[in-house]
Amino acid sequence: MLEEEKEQKLREERKKKEREEEIQRILDESELKDKLTINECKSKERHIPSHVQKEVWERDKGECVKCGSRENLEFDHIIPFSKGGSNTVKNIRVLCKVCNSRKSDKIG
Repeated sequence: MLEEEKEQKLREERKKKEREEEIQRILDESELKDKLTINECKSKERHIPSHVQKEVWERDKGECVKCGSRENLEFDHIIPFSKGGSNTVKNIRVLCKVCNSRKSDKIG
């Protein structure tokens, strides 16, 4: 019985590590990073740090928090950056491109 518990724990740890590696791979591919305008590129402050992206991605389970889509995902500022929103985990969420475009620069 003890041996089975050890094996189960090892399997769970492997799965967790695989999930973390997959999340990092996706983030590294830049498909989910905010798209920056020319002005935003001059000021890197709008860029969401990778550790924030990773935590938000895990929290939101890699899907749009509005409609559940897993396609064309983007990081969204709940309070827009243009209105003083920050790049913190509390102010960032995952939205699909469709839901994010509906929001525009509105809060929430």
